Amino acid sequence: MPWIILYRIMQKYLSYLLLATALILASTALTLTASAKDSASGKSGPSMKAVHNLYSSGQYKDALKLIGKMPQSDLTHYYSGLSYQGLNQTSRASAEYNWVVSYSKNAQLRQNASRALKSVRSYSRARTYSGNGNVYARYNGTAAASSGGGGGGGRRVG
Repeated sequence: MPWIILYRIMQKYLSYLLLATALILASTALTLTASAKDSASGKSGPSMKAVHNLYSSGQYKDALKLIGKMPQSDLTHYYSGLSYQGLNQTSRASAEYNWVVSYSKNAQLRQNASRALKSVRSYSRARTYSGNGNVYARYNGTAAASSGGGGGGGRRVG
């Protein structure tokens, strides 16, 4: 009789042991999967938070230095674009935003980068003179340089 009781107790412990082992393995797998996802998405713990904090406080050069030490990801390209835009380096910002729009699997990040890209392009167009100043002369075929005297002809001296 005592052997039967001991056998049943061992069976229970064995089933508990197997269950505990399965739970530990599942927990380890979930942890590894989460850390792999974080690495792939650029969420490498405090460093992405540090990049965000540097960018938010206007320390764009420092944010770019920190990003340079990190593995490339969607977020590092996006924050590089934001930082370059903050430094008024619009061509570099456009390149970073284009990368995110083209390669990111994160739909929200792609949308944000697309909006930022439109903003950079609009800003670049607005600060570049396109030569539309002398519209009257262009349409009348009298493309002569204006003297800047306010439309009344050249300035008379004397």
